[in-house]
Amino acid sequence: DGAGVLADAAFAPAVARLSQQLGWPVFAEPGSQVRFGPHDRECLAEGVDALLRNPGVAAAFQPERVLRFGRSPLSGALSTWLTHRAPDRVIAVNETGAWLDAERILDRLIVADPVDLCDRLVDSLPLRSTRWLQDWQDLSGRTRSVVDRATQEPGWAGQVVRSLVEGLPDGALLHVAGSMAVRDLDSFGPPT
Repeated sequence: DGAGVLADAAFAPAVARLSQQLGWPVFAEPGSQVRFGPHDRECLAEGVDALLRNPGVAAAFQPERVLRFGRSPLSGALSTWLTHRAPDRVIAVNETGAWLDAERILDRLIVADPVDLCDRLVDSLPLRSTRWLQDWQDLSGRTRSVVDRATQEPGWAGQVVRSLVEGLPDGALLHVAGSMAVRDLDSFGPPT
């Protein structure tokens, strides 16, 4: 979600710090401001849509809790996975108090400033190291290798997206419109 505080420059670093503190992966959509930028992106899980379309991968992971900032996921595979693997385990955070729950899986809503909540959780929770994060990082690395090889094919949507994202200068603003173009950016746009 690129609106409001989620577009604030402080949001992405706050989420990265919280992810490190909890040992949780971050599934960042292209419009979230967390996928791109100068903050630490080590906890980002790449290729989530493709990974979760694999029934074996989707079945192997069942989150104990999901902390969601913004709207329901853009990715159909992520949305389906949450519906089947995390019903009533999703905590949504937003400032407005709007119950945004297209999948009908929210356990609760926390009405708070997302940056402030992340900072408070980092200050109050113990540092954790989890196998969950390591497994997602391993899968992300393998997915990145496959996508890197596939994006060598000239003219293919994945190659166009990859070249476009990698060619943008620092601080560039990219406007993407149209359902498929946004999904291609989600699938093939590397965190940079």
